[in-house]
Amino acid sequence: MGLIGSIFGNKSQIESLKREIEQCQRNIKKAQQDIKNGYNKERLKQQIASDRQKIKNRGENIKKLRGK
Repeated sequence: MGLIGSIFGNKSQIESLKREIEQCQRNIKKAQQDIKNGYNKERLKQQIASDRQKIKNRGENIKKLRGK
């Protein structure tokens, strides 16, 4: 039963990580639009870089959970 619970637990974690990635992608798009509209470019660029790093980390976590 432990293995089955682990599989479903991993699936749940993977779905959660995917949602976080999607949120980061939306944040990046919004920040890029804000840059075009003339808002604080340096802060937004840092936010975009941070979100891209989060996406990379979440992707690596998903790979680890899938056992690749």
